[in-house]
Amino acid sequence: MIVATSALELGIDVGDLDRVIQVDAPSTVASFLQRVGRTGRRGGKRRNCLFLATGDNSLVQAAALISLWNDGFVEATTPPLSPYTVFAQQILGLLLQESKEGIHGWRDWLARFVDAWAVDASECDAILSHMRTEQILCDDQGVLWFGPLGEKLYGFRNFMDLTSVFTSPPLFCVKAGRRDLGYVHESSFGPQTSGSVILLGGQAWLVTRVDWTRRVAYVEPTDLHGRSRWMGMGPALSYEVCQSMARVLASEDEDSHWSKRAKEAMRLVRNQYPWAKPETVTLNHDTSDKSHLWTFAGLAANRTVAIWLQHHLGMEAAPENLCLTLSGHLDARRLDDLPTLTEPALLECLNPSIYETWIDKVKFSECLPASIRRSSFMQRQLSVGLAQRVLGSLQQCARAHP
Repeated sequence: MIVATSALELGIDVGDLDRVIQVDAPSTVASFLQRVGRTGRRGGKRRNCLFLATGDNSLVQAAALISLWNDGFVEATTPPLSPYTVFAQQILGLLLQESKEGIHGWRDWLARFVDAWAVDASECDAILSHMRTEQILCDDQGVLWFGPLGEKLYGFRNFMDLTSVFTSPPLFCVKAGRRDLGYVHESSFGPQTSGSVILLGGQAWLVTRVDWTRRVAYVEPTDLHGRSRWMGMGPALSYEVCQSMARVLASEDEDSHWSKRAKEAMRLVRNQYPWAKPETVTLNHDTSDKSHLWTFAGLAANRTVAIWLQHHLGMEAAPENLCLTLSGHLDARRLDDLPTLTEPALLECLNPSIYETWIDKVKFSECLPASIRRSSFMQRQLSVGLAQRVLGSLQQCARAHP
């Protein structure tokens, strides 16, 4: 028996497994296929995977992934957009490679990188200019070398940050007073970190403060039991997975492979969300005078819509994978007056408080000028196209609630 995290999915090839027991659900169909693909490799054997869902959302998510797989859907393999931090790392790595001789020009060295990744050479020049200005690099008659800040940032332990993918676990220690409760991934926190609710050790905890430098989250007990399961940020899900979840909730079908307990749990959760439908936005209000827009659009789309609504409606908006939560009671008629979302218009809405927390956690982001930091956030964390689709459904929602 092997107990493993996703290391068994990507880092270790074990071809003699009889069964994969998956606790909760991965975030993509591709990840699910990688895991189930560890089984059934011997002659006469079949693929074998058992899902153990610990909550309603993971149950629906598992069913949604299997439904997408049955339909022949697998996420496309695409390179990351705007890999300008990789360009900065390549420059810094070249300095180490060439030692004290430095480098005389980057184009001869990285021409293939620029062509392969279709990056803008003028933006690469802007990055180098910024690195010189900030003294990450110094320029001695056209020869580049580490500047004072570059030595300070990357010289620790023989430039380990330049040669390592991870130098510390991407986890946060959760503390209640002086007591350590455990560790969670940073995606457990929403964009408004204070006020997020996480579920740890069978107890719901309200996040009161996050120390990003020390990677510590301070919490206190809360009565908001279970809220973090549906409303917690969790791993980012795609539009396709979230729409499949909506289809699972809207359907009455039961898979013959579901256990009796899974069928009973699915009936209960479907009864809790009778209004869930794909390609449809539903507006709900709760007793605390908050508004919930259930979009089932994925985190990138909902984050984009949240920024747009917050800018134009003046209401704080917290995006999740399946919905957006707005502070206050939303009059649906206001949605019908929203301007058209475009990429340039969205850029104007992005002030540093929106993207700096994210970009500061990306390695070598200090090498990027402000304009590229902002555009990188938009291209890698937002989705204008999907947000336009959601906003179109919002317009229909507005007309359905005169």
